[in-house]
Amino acid sequence: MREVYVKSREDQDIALLHNLAQNTIWARTKKTNSLMSILLEFGFDGGVTKTRFLNQMEDLVDQALKEGYISSFTHIDAVKLIELRRQDSYRMNKPLRYIDTE
Repeated sequence: MREVYVKSREDQDIALLHNLAQNTIWARTKKTNSLMSILLEFGFDGGVTKTRFLNQMEDLVDQALKEGYISSFTHIDAVKLIELRRQDSYRMNKPLRYIDTE
């Protein structure tokens, strides 16, 4: 049987922060992939790479609506997805403060 050392509170805090950051990145990527696939399912291919799509999400969704690829209901959902993704990005770029309670 393998021995496991007891983690200190600081080690547990660091592990928690790493897990939270990784989960936020996964959620953000999932939202972006979801939005791209929704547009593709309706036949709209913005002809852009994933990086360019990230920079032009709102414009591409508006363009898909104007060209009749998506309905206004789908447009509303897509805008909500963009806002959720933006919130995830904000959380990731927000500085974390370590508060020493001891």
